[in-house]
Amino acid sequence: MRRAAAGLLLLLAACSSVDRATAIPSDEVPFSLSRASESPAPVTATSPFVLTFVLHGRLVDVTRQLGSAQPEESVLVALLDGPTAREATRGIRTEIPAEARLLTVSVTGGVVQVNLSREFQAAGSSQSVLLRVAQVVRTLTSIKGISLVWFQIDGEFVGVPTDSGVVNRPVGSTDYGSIRPRP
Repeated sequence: MRRAAAGLLLLLAACSSVDRATAIPSDEVPFSLSRASESPAPVTATSPFVLTFVLHGRLVDVTRQLGSAQPEESVLVALLDGPTAREATRGIRTEIPAEARLLTVSVTGGVVQVNLSREFQAAGSSQSVLLRVAQVVRTLTSIKGISLVWFQIDGEFVGVPTDSGVVNRPVGSTDYGSIRPRP
């Protein structure tokens, strides 16, 4: 017992003689400790949103998990990116020109003002142009609280095609009943 006590005293004396902390070389730090100082990636809230594309000449809705902080922007960016590879294998496509870009989007009292680049107006058949406008309208009006969309091209308000002809006003999903998704 005396020998154990003497050993313990010797160990304590040795430990108390250390004047400062000693760093562990980085190559000897256990992996889990060396990674603990890194900040975790920020968590981005997502929610399911409806995007509208085209299948067999009619609108078709798909659901995607997208960032929910600015839903109007999230859905438009995803819509302009087009169908996923998996959706494309099912025949889903877009009538929106690949070069079209979102410039700005804002919401006031249930009306979205969407400002797109001039490439959105690329030439196409009347049916193609009707479908591309309807894709944007149906996608945006699927967001709670949004009922109408007002289009701008490079900052200028423009008329858009509807089932009843070209109109210079905000439009809603009811303006595209002829091409709405089949039940």
